[in-house]
Amino acid sequence: MHPILHNRKHLAVYLAVWGILTGLLGTLPVWTQDLGWKEAMLLFLPLGIVLAFMSLGSWYTVRISPLGKIGWWRLSCTLVVSTLVICGIWIILGSGWVRVIAQLPGWGELPVRFQRIVPFFFGIGALLYGLAIALHYLFLFFENSKAAEHRALTSQIMARESELKALKAQIHPHFLFNSLNSISALTSSDPRASREMCLLLADFLRKSLRYAGEQTVPLAEELDLAEKYLAIEKVRFGERLRYECQAEEGGMDLPILPLLLQPLVENAVNHGISQLLEGGLIRLEVRITDGKLRIAMENPCDPERKSPARSGFGLSLVSRRLEEYYGEESHLIAENRAGRFRVEISYPIQVPAR
Repeated sequence: MHPILHNRKHLAVYLAVWGILTGLLGTLPVWTQDLGWKEAMLLFLPLGIVLAFMSLGSWYTVRISPLGKIGWWRLSCTLVVSTLVICGIWIILGSGWVRVIAQLPGWGELPVRFQRIVPFFFGIGALLYGLAIALHYLFLFFENSKAAEHRALTSQIMARESELKALKAQIHPHFLFNSLNSISALTSSDPRASREMCLLLADFLRKSLRYAGEQTVPLAEELDLAEKYLAIEKVRFGERLRYECQAEEGGMDLPILPLLLQPLVENAVNHGISQLLEGGLIRLEVRITDGKLRIAMENPCDPERKSPARSGFGLSLVSRRLEEYYGEESHLIAENRAGRFRVEISYPIQVPAR
């Protein structure tokens, strides 16, 4: 749509500025004594408004001749031809208007005087039309910039959504790989425990798939899934695996990313409990401080094991998901001290919609 015609305020400002420019330029023949004040104003003001509306058509000329996208020769020819056509039509309309005025008493000499200023009249038309072309090129620049910004923003949003979906898609295969390995190990040594683990795994997957496509879920459901996973692993580890959760009651309805705790629980079991003959206690703490939800997972670990050179798959996955959703306001801190491994995540509280 035309950037001026679709907005009444833009059109009013455009006509006002155009009228002022036409009035100022129309005074030049007065100073050269080719026209009087009344003749100049009666001639230029109405014709100036006509040229203003004619010049709005330069928008379409500009759109088919964008700067930098066509050759300079073609661009120059297009603009010169359009200027000649518009100014030629304007002179014809001006001649007709002069003949109409000449019918009034006392204005019979106006056609002769108009003939003397036709070159000047043409020059004014070319100048004003050139300004209109420049204005419309400016409008086109802003329109293209806005469109490019919108496309970039849309592309960025789609890329972020695609990456989040890809990150979520990595969770289940990783978890299934570990769980099926455990079931396979129990098949020969403890078939009953293997069957029990299969049932628990089926229940876990049924509940997790129910909301895996959601952007966020209540914290209570995420904690319930964590407990179901630990119940699956307890079949394998028995009394070696113990679990304790301390959570503030007011935080159970707060939103959390689906399966965000799953990699942390897996990490606590696979790199903590499974490495110790006596097993140990996995402790989960949920606190609300300074407008943030803070979740800490702590588990025993072999104090003699070497610290990994970089974060494992699970912690990297959690960190990336937090960063994608909450940006710099989220944090993940992992510490290994005196035989205890602790991971704490924090992110701004978002009150769930009621």
